[in-house]
Amino acid sequence: DLRCRTGRPVIRLGRCKAAPPPVKIPSFLYLRAMDTFVYFNRMYLSSFQLPDFITPPSDFIGLERENAVTIQPRNLPHWRQEGASYFLTFRMEDALPRQFWDDWYRQADEARRRGESDPRGHRQTEEEQRESMKRLEDELDAGHGRCWLRDPELRRILGDILLHFQDERYRMHAFVIMPNHVHAAVQPLPGHPLSALLKAWKSFSAHCINKAAGATGTFWHRDTFDRILRDADHFRRVVRYIIRNPAQAGLSSREASVWVHPDVATWRNVA
Repeated sequence: DLRCRTGRPVIRLGRCKAAPPPVKIPSFLYLRAMDTFVYFNRMYLSSFQLPDFITPPSDFIGLERENAVTIQPRNLPHWRQEGASYFLTFRMEDALPRQFWDDWYRQADEARRRGESDPRGHRQTEEEQRESMKRLEDELDAGHGRCWLRDPELRRILGDILLHFQDERYRMHAFVIMPNHVHAAVQPLPGHPLSALLKAWKSFSAHCINKAAGATGTFWHRDTFDRILRDADHFRRVVRYIIRNPAQAGLSSREASVWVHPDVATWRNVA
């Protein structure tokens, strides 16, 4: 599926926090579909100003409670529904301190079990989930670990991969690449389950980024957080969060990258 090719110019990487010295990206790391690479750069946001309008796609489908939902029981439960869009978060292996992750996972598991045993506590569990995710997001934004994605060239490699099969296997609505994690809003297309997309993105990007940085070992943490976008309002909140995440974490456009599909967001006055 994804393949690299030779014959592209060599680019020298800049420094990023706790990363190896600048290295040359081997020419074979460039993707076959260079038009996707240009498309990514053309739509890159130079600032994190919120748009005047955020519009879900015309075929957007929220969570349909009357339709079947499958739950994949892994370390974290994953809900799946045909045609749905998802809000994803995946992180570098060292993006969270081990003690924080152990405590967070234990508390989240206890809240989930309470909701299963007492249906009357469902609303309380949803509130606990929001508070729990807020703690997690704040900890990710604190910038733990190597933060190799602070480097713009490594973010460019990852962004290229995230858009490689746009409109063929999925519709990417928006994403932000932070120094140690990624948020994305995406709709898998029929025949391409979200789990397969995530596996391809994470495995191929880990290979390319490790090669570019002259590193080895695990790059991404195995767990991914995903939530079905419930309705149009939820879609808008997620896209706003993606756009504003770097500014909320005190980062500039040199340290994080935001991409938004042009049909999703509209700015009235952009220089």
